Amino acid sequence: MPVTTPQRQPTKPTARSTKAVGQLASFVSHFRKDAPADPAAGAERGAQVVPASTRARAARAAAETAKGATKTAAKVATKRAVVQVATKNPYVMVVIVVAVFMLAIVLGPIIWLGTGNANPNPLAVQLTFAQLAGGGTADIPPIVFSAYVNAAAQAATFDPNCALRPAILAGIGWRETTHGTFGGAMADATGDVAPPIIGIPLNGENNTAVIYDTDGGLWDQDTIWDRAVGPMQFIPSSWVLYGQDGNGDGVENPHNVFDAALGAVAHLCAASPTDMNASEDALRAAIFAYNHSTEYVDAVMARILYYDYALAAGFSSDPTALLANPNFSACAAAVADLETGQVDARAISVLSSIVQTHSIHVCPLKSGHYQCVGGGSLASNPYCTESHHWYGRGVDIGSVDGVAVTSSNASAHAIVQWLTTLPSGDPIRPNVGSPWPEFNALPGFFHDSDHTDHIHLGFCGSRWSGGVWSDSCA
Repeated sequence: MPVTTPQRQPTKPTARSTKAVGQLASFVSHFRKDAPADPAAGAERGAQVVPASTRARAARAAAETAKGATKTAAKVATKRAVVQVATKNPYVMVVIVVAVFMLAIVLGPIIWLGTGNANPNPLAVQLTFAQLAGGGTADIPPIVFSAYVNAAAQAATFDPNCALRPAILAGIGWRETTHGTFGGAMADATGDVAPPIIGIPLNGENNTAVIYDTDGGLWDQDTIWDRAVGPMQFIPSSWVLYGQDGNGDGVENPHNVFDAALGAVAHLCAASPTDMNASEDALRAAIFAYNHSTEYVDAVMARILYYDYALAAGFSSDPTALLANPNFSACAAAVADLETGQVDARAISVLSSIVQTHSIHVCPLKSGHYQCVGGGSLASNPYCTESHHWYGRGVDIGSVDGVAVTSSNASAHAIVQWLTTLPSGDPIRPNVGSPWPEFNALPGFFHDSDHTDHIHLGFCGSRWSGGVWSDSCA
């Protein structure tokens, strides 16, 4: 949501200002001890007079250039010498190749792990949120998650028939401002979001409606046009209708996440005074009333599905909790992998989410799977692509809800459908192989003859592929 900063137009220098600059230059040159120029001598030679200081700088520059050229020449000569030695002596070439190969093996995973923290939404952040909030909050800051929970619990106060779950508010909050974090904003312990999140002017441009100022700039700092404000992006005129005091401080503040979340509940319940948890049509109608855009409704609905799983499970990476879940079963080798810490935390997190709503049987995880994709090992095929299973980053789900995975298993299909809602680029989103070619158009999803009887999950990571180290998910 761009904020335009007024720019002052440059002014043309006046004769007086030019004179002042000349006086300043003269004043500075007096203290630089430059040798006085001889205009007469310069005129006689027909050349421009060059002060001594300028000549000195030119000499130093020439010296630096010469020095740089010498270094460059030395580097080139060294490279040529190395190449000549290597090409004339095959043993030297073998040593160089082996050294490069060993460095790739040692440094490849280190470089990959070192760059992993650059992701804007790392798994560590997700799991930290879940731990701090005492429950699954996925990518939602704990204070914001608390606001969603508190607001959803008060739906019936607006209409006895109204009901909705926190995931619905989370879907809207994600779409509007990424849970009050847009532009580096953050909610404090009382729910106040700073810096305030203020949208673009509603002046008819950028596909916006034309809404003149209604709040005197109180909430949106604009006395000409209205702007959407706060973590749930209320227009000031709508806040007059639905504004609430969610944190009990006596102020209805759209920039406070407790107030804004409760205001969103008031808005949704006014549009669909019914159980939105039980009726998708009622929920879609309420979201459309919140923002008159079908694309907006579709995006929020997809994200609600994501949070239905994420908030239930919390993406827990605790293997003990996963093994204790009655909806989870695995072959002996897979159980041992979990017990001995051989399985990637992302794989455990996704499985822990799935078993909140489906029973699954998993085999294999790491142990018992070929090193190479399609079978075999690097020893027998040094140019193969290693399987993610080899690094504990692969999962094969063989049955869902007590039924073997095939293209006719509706529950297995529902799991793959949910996996499509995990945001692209999110480290917890796996590469997915399944019996359904309909998903092939989506990034990271595939179907082939080897994936007709199970769901494969593979998580990004460095592995040996075609003779080189490669960071990949496929």
